[in-house]
Amino acid sequence: LNSYTIVPEIVAFTKTEWTGQQVLSNTGLNCSLVGTSINIDMFRRRPQTNSGKARPVVIAAMIRPSTPYREPGLTMYVLREISKHYGDMVEIRLFGCSPEGLLETELPLDFNWKLAGVLNQNQVANFFNDVDIFVDFSSHQAMGLTALEAMACGSAVIVPENGGARSYGIHGKNCLFVNTSRPELCVSAIKQLLDNSVLRRIISKNAINDVCSYYPEAAAYNILKVLFGEE
Repeated sequence: LNSYTIVPEIVAFTKTEWTGQQVLSNTGLNCSLVGTSINIDMFRRRPQTNSGKARPVVIAAMIRPSTPYREPGLTMYVLREISKHYGDMVEIRLFGCSPEGLLETELPLDFNWKLAGVLNQNQVANFFNDVDIFVDFSSHQAMGLTALEAMACGSAVIVPENGGARSYGIHGKNCLFVNTSRPELCVSAIKQLLDNSVLRRIISKNAINDVCSYYPEAAAYNILKVLFGEE
């Protein structure tokens, strides 16, 4: 929040209404809304690696122990519960930290998972290509760019209801919202997508379509209008 108040008479803007409300509540500063955006040229649906072959449902999550609000402990707990319940029917893939960084934590690791490590933008796009369900159990997200990228690649995503994901997400249509302060609801949300493949496919298809509205040129144009006016 300091970045919004450190410069007097700053021209302030945010990408979501939720972030704007947080800035207003904590600093008294009104921000212009420029809108959500994503690199839709990079993050898009591509043919899957094992298309047409029987395989487990792939569930992915970002695990970053150095960022507490991303709730790595909760995320690993929920994924462990899913692994225990579904066994070989699911495959859990993680990214966002190094193997050493993960093993040095006290997170629950006593279940089957695969770690892709720290990925660059191109690698994340390729990673999401084979992901069926992406989960973000953060306490909040200002926008939730990673979830938006997963949606663009065709994943059915679960996102925290506290945050800016409502700027692009519609519960039951292109994503599922969940109260991440309640672990049992996080587990239930994943089970809902695993047990209902029709819903999972509907959410995936709608996500691919809806995300196309958030091309980066629109937000860039809005930023220019905020900074320099309409003319």
